[in-house]
Amino acid sequence: MISKENIEELKAALIRGKKEIESSLKPLEDHWMGDDVDHGEEKSDEVEEIFDRAGELTVLKRRLESLNEALAKIEAGRFGLCEKCGEEISFDLLKIDPDSMFCKGCKAKTEG
Repeated sequence: MISKENIEELKAALIRGKKEIESSLKPLEDHWMGDDVDHGEEKSDEVEEIFDRAGELTVLKRRLESLNEALAKIEAGRFGLCEKCGEEISFDLLKIDPDSMFCKGCKAKTEG
């Protein structure tokens, strides 16, 4: 079983990750297009940048959602249990990936 101290350590890592993502999201969400009028090639570059930002926003928002889910699990007392088999996720894995939803065995099966 994961100790209370280890859970607090992981919770702090989750909160740090959440703050980092939130600070990365703000400028991406605030700056979609420039205020100046563009022509031709500049406009296509801007459109490409928008698609790149949209992809980055999607990845960051998914990661933020995952971190929030892990924090909610801590509060509910369900943190550190594999969503597939119900077994405890090792502390070593959670130190690397604190919002992991699967134990090493199920993660290997899912990815392999």
